[in-house]
Amino acid sequence: MWVKNFMHKIIYQSIRAVCLVITLSITSQVMAQDACVSGTVPVIGCIISSDDGNYDLTGDITPTSGLSAIRFINADRNTFNHTGNISSEAYGAMGVYVTTSTFNNITINGNINIGASGLYGILSGPGTGNNTIIMNGNITTNRYAGYGYFNLYEDDTNFTLNGNITTNGDDAPGIVIYESDNANITLNGNINVQGNTRLLNGRGIDIFNSSGITITNLGTITTAGDDPYDIYLRGTTTVATLNNSQSGLTYYGKIPTNYNAVINSTSDYGKIIFSTVSGTTSFGIHARSILKGGTTYASVIDGLESSNITAGNSGNYTYDGRTWAWTLENSSANLWDLVVGSCTGCMTEDTQDTIEEIGDSIISEFSQILDKSASATASFANMNTYDCDLFGPEGKCYSMGGRHTDVNGNNDSDSSSSGAVFVFGNKFNKNFRVSAFIDQQVDRNNAKGLKVHNKGPMFGGNLVWNQFDNRSGFQVRVANAYQAKDMTITRSEIGEAEAGVGETEIEAQSYVAEVSYLRDKDSVFRLYLAARRAIIKQDGYTETGVANPLTYNTLEDKSTTIVMGMKARYRLNHTVTLNGALGVENDISNKVDKIQATSSTITGITPVDINTRINKTRPVVTLGATYHIAPNRAFSAQAQYQELSYTRTAATTLYFNYTVGF
Repeated sequence: MWVKNFMHKIIYQSIRAVCLVITLSITSQVMAQDACVSGTVPVIGCIISSDDGNYDLTGDITPTSGLSAIRFINADRNTFNHTGNISSEAYGAMGVYVTTSTFNNITINGNINIGASGLYGILSGPGTGNNTIIMNGNITTNRYAGYGYFNLYEDDTNFTLNGNITTNGDDAPGIVIYESDNANITLNGNINVQGNTRLLNGRGIDIFNSSGITITNLGTITTAGDDPYDIYLRGTTTVATLNNSQSGLTYYGKIPTNYNAVINSTSDYGKIIFSTVSGTTSFGIHARSILKGGTTYASVIDGLESSNITAGNSGNYTYDGRTWAWTLENSSANLWDLVVGSCTGCMTEDTQDTIEEIGDSIISEFSQILDKSASATASFANMNTYDCDLFGPEGKCYSMGGRHTDVNGNNDSDSSSSGAVFVFGNKFNKNFRVSAFIDQQVDRNNAKGLKVHNKGPMFGGNLVWNQFDNRSGFQVRVANAYQAKDMTITRSEIGEAEAGVGETEIEAQSYVAEVSYLRDKDSVFRLYLAARRAIIKQDGYTETGVANPLTYNTLEDKSTTIVMGMKARYRLNHTVTLNGALGVENDISNKVDKIQATSSTITGITPVDINTRINKTRPVVTLGATYHIAPNRAFSAQAQYQELSYTRTAATTLYFNYTVGF
């Protein structure tokens, strides 16, 4: 033991020597680099030595011997962002160095790689305080005493690691806090200390003569070498609060004043092993935890006696309307288990979450079938291509084709479908014609929790009046589409909520009236204005095969939409014609019922409003081409993109068809 203590003393005497070297190097660094300016950063790096600035730098940096890639000196209240990588093999080089600077917000978006001759990834201090440093990339060091992050003589610093720290040298902890009070360290990433068996100090976080430290470990600390510890306290150090989600975290020294276990699941939660302890702690459950009633979380604490735990032997944990009673029980020797009792409010709140999840899937299905004002399929059919107007001598035509529609929904509620399409058209005279279509679904990718079956194909028709036989002048068109489907809805098992299953039916219909104008037969553009009425109805149902079934109300979704835009047709040659359309839809009225579930055994369920994410004004874009095989035969392909009524929901439809006039 005396050998270890002697080597520890030597190590920290060397740290004081390093501090002197760092101080002497400040002048040379200032002289070697220019001031930082927003934009592309110099390859050699730059310096910030002024106050109240905003800096946004991009580019990779390779500092030379004795320099830091980014250097703060006598700089206060700056906001700094760097996007790029920092790497150097030069002697004494560092990634980021902050000295005699306060209240800066520093964000690094990239990796820092310091080779065998460099010093630290990030050094904060001396003479600094109240800085916030966020590291979004990885830090790698490869030398003796090459720390990933070094907090030196700096109080009230906040350091957040969203990437990883890896050190590969002897005596190179991932993070060192030296004579700095009230540091706040948050690990969302990992620390991996490779260490070496020849020397001591294979530590993840090494703290010396510091007080009021807060550590939140949401990642994993891995240590190696002789006598390694994930967290190691030296001298007079005190940790105010330790929050931990790592299983098997090793801790040496005076125990934290407050220790909070982070519970992610029944198999993933914080466990800590204390060694050479002194002091007392208060145990608690961290606020981001998710508990399950009637569960024992074994071995949350190892190495403490009852006298070390002065508070936190029992309590209540409340999260999102749910409350669990818990106790900390001594299972054997110095081993402690967290025993969680039943939950108050879990059944109601978890059930509410499952209903909201169903709401996201229903939004996607409404978008797939009819949505609030447009259908990913019915709108496409009504407004664009499910028409047949290539007539032969008898004034008739038919087309056969295929369609694929993909709906990009919210919260894992994407869906898609494919269908075979048949259209028949008949021209009564030079002014009137009619068409009818059938869209038979042949393939389907359902949104989460839904299983949809066709009761029959979608069908509809168009009645068109043209002012002139060549289709110039005004055109008036009315159209409709109807679709019915059977749907099985499966409610997820979330927490204490059961997985319920119910059967229902959806009917959807839309009606369109459109007026358009083409100046003459040779014009490229046709302007149009349309109104659409859309109605969708989902029948109510009651779940079966579940201990606490829910009964759902009937849902109706009604809307009126104005659509305006321009259609274009351009003939490249006698065989190929390009076409497209650009329009804007705007809902002038819409009404959708809330999802209301009721139960004889579960109280407090509130309605779920799926009408809160309305996107009233939406673009529609169509592009296509037609290849004329013969005067009365043609092959066409079209693609359409449209935003749908619910925010962040969109549909893409691809359609191809072969048309014959006779």
